[in-house]
Amino acid sequence: MIQTLSSIRVLTLAAGLTLSLPVSQVRALVIEGESGGVVSSIDLSAAATLSATVAFGVLDETSPPPYNESLTSINLASSASSLLLNLYSQSGTGSLFADSDVDAVSLSSRTVSALASIEDLSFSVGSFLFPPPPLPPLVSITMGNNILSASAEVQGSTAGDITVTGDSDLLGLQISISGAPALDLSAFIDGSGKATPNTQILSGVTGIAGLTITLNEQTDLGDNDTTFGRRVSAIHLNFDDVESGWIIPGDLVFNGDVYLSQAYALATIPEPSTGALALAATLLGLSRRRRHRPSA
Repeated sequence: MIQTLSSIRVLTLAAGLTLSLPVSQVRALVIEGESGGVVSSIDLSAAATLSATVAFGVLDETSPPPYNESLTSINLASSASSLLLNLYSQSGTGSLFADSDVDAVSLSSRTVSALASIEDLSFSVGSFLFPPPPLPPLVSITMGNNILSASAEVQGSTAGDITVTGDSDLLGLQISISGAPALDLSAFIDGSGKATPNTQILSGVTGIAGLTITLNEQTDLGDNDTTFGRRVSAIHLNFDDVESGWIIPGDLVFNGDVYLSQAYALATIPEPSTGALALAATLLGLSRRRRHRPSA
């Protein structure tokens, strides 16, 4: 009987608190969060000769309860090669952070976020090793002493707003094609290292058909009704039957995708017609869990 009365008190309190807010404000209260990402993701092949599927620094967290998780000092040094071809090669140090203060109790602004970054990045695709000396890679990416990063965030507030944001830092990015001098990226990246979301560098600039380089790639997640979110990739390389150019045309083509510094955040809010009751039920469930938690 004591448990039943306590549960009723919790349910009544929760319902009273939520019903005291306008419907739009109740709906903007984040009840679940998810965030994380991957520092480097590679899925490449060169015809049937060589392939690689690998990911470095993967993090996926959910709330409630709140979390603040991180992966740091991730060594990205890796490559995939045969006697003829170095399919890819990368080096650098990665970090990934995921954070959420969603606790299913507090009726206040709540945030879900993630940040992925790479220091001292060096990445290349398609370097022919034989016959010696090795030929320059098809694509080469460096950041000098700068940090390549991507971030995503979703915030719900008691003002009734859901805010979804994403950003990438590309300051110092250099892209070289087939050993040529670095591309002029001033038309794509401003002086502070920012690029408009989903900026694409196509074959007209790279001179390579089938290669698409997307900077600050941003993709909306969720249904924009009860779930809101965004995935941000600082750099996305897409190879679609890209010919090497070093040997007989058509003998060796590259396919696949590379993501460098990718972060995502996703938040869930109550259904339109059940906002107050949903939050009240969540509070009730949390109360019961705490009541039955075994003592240390």
